[in-house]
Amino acid sequence: TGERAIDPTQASYTGLMASTDGSCRWLADVVQRLGIPPQQLPPVRPSLSVLGPLMATTAATLGLPTGIPVLVGSGDTPAASYALGTEPGGRPLLIMGTTHVVSNALAAPDPRAKALQRVDVRAGRWLINGVINGGDSLAEGAARLGYGQGDIAVEALVGTAFQARPNQMTDAPVFIPHT
Repeated sequence: TGERAIDPTQASYTGLMASTDGSCRWLADVVQRLGIPPQQLPPVRPSLSVLGPLMATTAATLGLPTGIPVLVGSGDTPAASYALGTEPGGRPLLIMGTTHVVSNALAAPDPRAKALQRVDVRAGRWLINGVINGGDSLAEGAARLGYGQGDIAVEALVGTAFQARPNQMTDAPVFIPHT
């Protein structure tokens, strides 16, 4: 597209964006105090909005039609929440992977919360997340599958997975990274 942008779900992670009032704007005073040149920050555009048409050179590289719309994306947890229809007051979403996330939708930010809150894909909604490093799950999986403990065990587990052939995968454990 030749354009750049960041969506509110990712921008709200930076701590540089007004994410609790719904304005989704960069906090000019914070950016200035940190010495960040404002022009280096990408425009904040709504999740799933059209960024622009796919340029010819990129289309040729990807084998796609020139001019198809390119959307502004979102963070992975907000995308999962959106896809699963998470609603305020509804059941929490649990994601287990490289990062484990327990997330729930809010109709408004909770000023009492100690957990991470971020803008949702849908305007006027927020997500509240409890997060823990999921690398521990890989280490636990490696130990349970007999690879031992520590970094070498995880490396051996991952190495074995990369060498597996399709006929060896029918009943193999699956780890889907969430990054």
